[in-house]
Amino acid sequence: MSNKLDFIPVDDADFEGTIPSDYDLVAVEMSDVDNETFESAVVLYGFDEISSLADFDFTNPVLGFLSN
Repeated sequence: MSNKLDFIPVDDADFEGTIPSDYDLVAVEMSDVDNETFESAVVLYGFDEISSLADFDFTNPVLGFLSN
């Protein structure tokens, strides 16, 4: 059984629709996306929370949908 997480990057400026079922909207460091650890992932409960990313110490955040 695989424990690999599924990450779908999303551009909030172009995105239309809803968060897919069984996925969370997250912000995560690009380096964690590259190495597939997602240790820095922060769950956002809506696109309106994107403005709160300044409260976290992200260097290069990426938005996306994350599911296991």
